[in-house]
Order: sequence, then structure tokens, then C-alpha cells
Amino acid sequence: MQYLKKLILCYKNAFIDTVKHDGVEHAGYISFLCMLAIFPFFIFFTAIISGISAIYIENNLNESLVGIFTSLLTHSHFAKFIIALQPRIIEITTSPPQSFLGLAIVSIVWSASSLLEGLRTILNRAYRVRNPPSYFFRRVMSIMQFILITCIMLVITFLIKFVPLISNYVMSLIEMLKISQYEYIKNILNIVIIIDRNISEFISFTIMFLFLSYIYYLIPNKKQRFIHTFIGTFNTMILWWLSTNAFQYYIVVFPQINLVYGSIAGIIIALLYFYICSVIFIYGAELNYWSYMVFFNRNTISNTNTDSK
Repeated sequence: MQYLKKLILCYKNAFIDTVKHDGVEHAGYISFLCMLAIFPFFIFFTAIISGISAIYIENNLNESLVGIFTSLLTHSHFAKFIIALQPRIIEITTSPPQSFLGLAIVSIVWSASSLLEGLRTILNRAYRVRNPPSYFFRRVMSIMQFILITCIMLVITFLIKFVPLISNYVMSLIEMLKISQYEYIKNILNIVIIIDRNISEFISFTIMFLFLSYIYYLIPNKKQRFIHTFIGTFNTMILWWLSTNAFQYYIVVFPQINLVYGSIAGIIIALLYFYICSVIFIYGAELNYWSYMVFFNRNTISNTNTDSK
């Protein structure tokens, strides 16, 4: 009962501080940065996939890998909310502009990393970091973290979708060449495929949970333990799922957005969705702070420069 009271206190204080720290207003800033960063991110991300695939993987499999990445977007739960952005995103993911990437890599990375800098500002406020590093240092960190997070997302995408694809490809190759001495490899690959088919949703949830926890852990200029981000992360993921379903129901049943905004309704829907997700993300950060304070009996959290990463 005592733990339940503490948990309720955490939720209450997190809600109060989300409003008090202008989280509702800052969510609009984050939603704008999402729109600003999404296209440079996809250009950078798919160019990396294409570059690696072209070097290490045959052309036909390379096309399959990029195609699977595109399908992750178009068949995701939130695909309907960014339908206005999908044509350009699909164009980027199917035909990455390599020459443009070579000429404007600095501009692309700078624009995409702006989202991380915005998130850092919000998370620093949620975690009570009163003396963050200089803007130049934070900006360099944002660029480095953007590249790191892109690489992590590449590995995550590989684990979720590419491993089963490559497993099927290797199995078909072994069967085609009739290499009997590699039967044990086929057995291992069969296990991988069976695991992917039966618990793929659980694996995806776990990977997403750890990735979001890492965002809460990595971005703010505050030293903390990775496990301390779990309560806010779980809350954020549950609320994202609930809000996604609720918002989907709203735009189907109540078409006011289309009536008010007309031809730009798709862009407004994407912005609204990003805004809702941003509010929930900020609330999760505040919840992380209060769960740390309440459950670990901390009266203060050090906000000095010595805590900065």
C-alpha cells in the first residue's frame, strides 16, 4: 500500500511539473522539430543502409532490405497519422539521393540533430539541470548522439526484420547448393525464424523499451542510472499506444480536421500526432525524476556541471 501511495504521488507530481515547466508548450516545439528532422533523418539512415548493403550484400537482397525498412514505416501503427509525409519518405527510402548526401552531409546531420538538441533542452528542465554545458558543446554532443542513435536504430532494424530475411536467404542458398555438411546451420536458422514468428511482437516491444530508456538516459546532461528511466519509459510506451488508438478513432469518427484545414489536413494531423507523443514523452521524463526522488529517498538531484556528461 505504501508503494502504491508513492506511485500515485509520482504520477501527480509529474503531471503538475509537466504543466509547471511549460511541457505543454514545449511539446509544440518538439513536434515542429520532428517535422524538420524527419526527412534529413531518413535520407541519412537509408543512405547508410544502401551503402552497407551495396558493399557487403548482393544487389537483389540489398533491394529487399531497403524495401523491408520502407514497409516498417508504411505498415506501422502510426502510419495513418503521417500519410501526408509518406510519399516523400517512401521516395527517399526507395531511392536515397546519394549525390545530395555527399554534397550536403553537414546540413543533413545538423538539421536532423536539431531534434536531439530540442529534447535535451526539455529533459534538462525535467531533470532539474540548472547549469548545462555551453551551446557549442551541447550541439557537438547532439550531432555525435544523432550518429550513435542512427547506428543503434540500424542494428535494431536489422535484429527485428533483417535477421529472419538473411536466415531465409542463407537457408535457400544451402538447399540450392545441397551442402549437407551445413545442416546444423539450417537447424540454427530454423530456430531463429520460429522465434521471430512466435514472439516478434514481444521482441519489438523489448527493443523499443530499451531504446527509449536509452534516450531518456543518454540525452540529458545528467548522470543517472539506466534503470532509473524504466518507470517513465513504460508509462510513455503505454500512453503512446493508448493515444495512438484514441487519435485514430478521433480522426475517423470526427472529421473536423479535414473540414477546417482542407488540403493541408494531412500535415496538421502529423503535427498533432507528434504533439501528443511529445507531451507524453515530456511527462515520462518528469515521472522519471519523481520516481527517482520518491523511491530512492533522494531529497535533491545534483544539477551542477560535475554531473554533466
